Amino acid sequence: MKVAVLSDIHANQVAFLACMDYLKKKQSVEAIILLGDYISDCPYPQRTVELLYELKLRYPCYLVRGNREEYILDYQNNPKKDWDESSSTGSLLYTYNNLSGRELDFFRSLPITDVVQLENCEPLRICHGSPMDTRELLFSDNGKAEFYLSQIRESYLLSGHTHTQCEVHYQKKVLWNPGALGMPFGTKRKAIFSILTSKVGGWDCEWIQIPYNIEAELKQFEESGLNRMAKVYALVTRLGLQTGKNILLETVTLAKSLAKQEGVKVENLKLPEKYWEEAAHRLKIL
Repeated sequence: MKVAVLSDIHANQVAFLACMDYLKKKQSVEAIILLGDYISDCPYPQRTVELLYELKLRYPCYLVRGNREEYILDYQNNPKKDWDESSSTGSLLYTYNNLSGRELDFFRSLPITDVVQLENCEPLRICHGSPMDTRELLFSDNGKAEFYLSQIRESYLLSGHTHTQCEVHYQKKVLWNPGALGMPFGTKRKAIFSILTSKVGGWDCEWIQIPYNIEAELKQFEESGLNRMAKVYALVTRLGLQTGKNILLETVTLAKSLAKQEGVKVENLKLPEKYWEEAAHRLKIL
């Protein structure tokens, strides 16, 4: 049996479509596992959700919720509704405004962790960040992957969120991260994911990278209005797609530092726009 593992689409429906076409034409995949962060950052999140619905008609699908879905659901329940057109929250507000109640209910129905038990196969524990927290990062060198491998009953843990493909072995167990299909780090202009193949007593993992029409995706930023709403955030997102680098993290880190130097209290990504712009100028991306 072959199972495709996809994570972190981030509304990049052009990359998602390329992946779906690849699986249909070149792989005898029998099921799909999706590890969350289907939306935000790229334009037209509703189109990505429609592709998820289409995928569910083609294959048995196993889905968990990511932190991006949780941001949107938390905002729906927030009476203050304080997002605005800015680099701090404009991308999230755009995403929220382009999703219907049906789509939000769909995300709400998803668990943050689950066990996939396919016939005659070893079970797979799946999550977005960690089995306990969608925002937790299981890097290969921070010890958290080993901790969760020691805690779960299953021999296999599938996790996303870091945007990089990796493999961690511990106590005869393994973690596989398929990387970010729609917004990978360390890979330029490619959609990345994994395909698992069952074997006697376990699974093998194949790392997949395929090209897609990134210019078509970038064009949608302007026509959708996302560039206007998300400002510097949209700029660094586009650059990240083109370069495969985490330019957002670099920009946010510098912007926070500039704000703190002037005594401005920083909460999450809620930064005055001038610090985003100054950071972008200093990094020579604006």
